[in-house]
Amino acid sequence: MSLLERCHDDPPTDAESPFELRSAPRVACNAAGELRLGGMGTLACRLRDVGTGGICIQTPSPFALSSLRSVTIHLPGESLTLDIEGCWQREASLERAIFTGLRFSRPTASDRERMRKFVEQAAQELTDFLQNRSELRDLGLDEALDVALASRLREAPPGTFICREGHPRPGDDSLFVVMRGTVTLAATGDREHELEVERVSPGGVFGGIPLIADVPSPVSAVAVSDVILLELDRAVFRYLERAKPLVAHRLARTIAARQVLQFRALVSRLTDQNRRSR
Repeated sequence: MSLLERCHDDPPTDAESPFELRSAPRVACNAAGELRLGGMGTLACRLRDVGTGGICIQTPSPFALSSLRSVTIHLPGESLTLDIEGCWQREASLERAIFTGLRFSRPTASDRERMRKFVEQAAQELTDFLQNRSELRDLGLDEALDVALASRLREAPPGTFICREGHPRPGDDSLFVVMRGTVTLAATGDREHELEVERVSPGGVFGGIPLIADVPSPVSAVAVSDVILLELDRAVFRYLERAKPLVAHRLARTIAARQVLQFRALVSRLTDQNRRSR
């Protein structure tokens, strides 16, 4: 039995948002594509997750869902064009772009099989990353797969605030895993000057405190370089709490443990600075 086939036994229920309204497994993805829009030509897009029944895409600007005709997806070694229908559209504040959910319309058996193979390969690669190259390595195989199938890729150029200290902006409560690049965590508190807390490299985890404590983010996170992040937002985390409580528990434990490590490292650094200043 394949990784994805195991997921069909326990489908998502009671979806909170369009992100979780999925009729088939999807996995985070970073690939190029083009939309064909009726009367408007083509529009370049990036895939943010992909499944056997549909995809989420990112575009620089919104468009009418009624204008959608087809999407061309550039898979490894081939391209696939499928008729589509628009399901939802919303602004992605981090990328300052638009996310749109698309459903494949009347795909052939051959198209479905090609998509199934691509989704399974992407899920296996992401599961391997989470288990072997990230701070979520304590997850079991099925648990890592659950995270892979519930997450979405995000991108940010250097200087982008991924989340801001004390600000309840949508997305500031997400849990992030760094896939590529470096992110600086810093805090101001009552000080006039910002204090660097940590630099998070690929495989590192940050954020998520508002998910488990219902408080604003205690730090700001800024992209040092071009970064690719794996995001689990509030809707995803609440879904996991209901449908996969053990996975949500392990994620919450990881978030809490990271905060303890950051606190200890910060106290140690401040103690050393005080000693040197005497």
